[in-house]
Amino acid sequence: MIECNKLAGPKWSSMGDKEKAPYEKMHDTDVARVAKQNAEREKKGYFMLDDGSKSTDEKNAKLFKQSKADKSTKTAGKKSDDDSDEEEKCLPKRPTSAYLFFNGEYSKQAREKYPEEKAMSFFSNLVK
Repeated sequence: MIECNKLAGPKWSSMGDKEKAPYEKMHDTDVARVAKQNAEREKKGYFMLDDGSKSTDEKNAKLFKQSKADKSTKTAGKKSDDDSDEEEKCLPKRPTSAYLFFNGEYSKQAREKYPEEKAMSFFSNLVK
């Protein structure tokens, strides 16, 4: 993954606005998803996931678990009486950046182009 990022970063930087537009559109769509899910959460106490299930469904609990380090960092000295652990667990996933959409597609194309290569070595073939 490090090799891919080293190659994808300069590629992204050299792209013009027109080339970046599809990835920016994906990012904007994801920002709208987060806004919708946050609004649902504020209104109903839960939000609907892409698969149609509620964020509070037991089968989705693993999606919202926080590590103890994350939880203690976020709540250290800031927890008020009306904050609940349940609300902390069920926040929508942050929107994906346009660059990460690009990087995912770039990596997928590289894997398809060099299927026989190992994960870390095939990215070096892209610069040849």
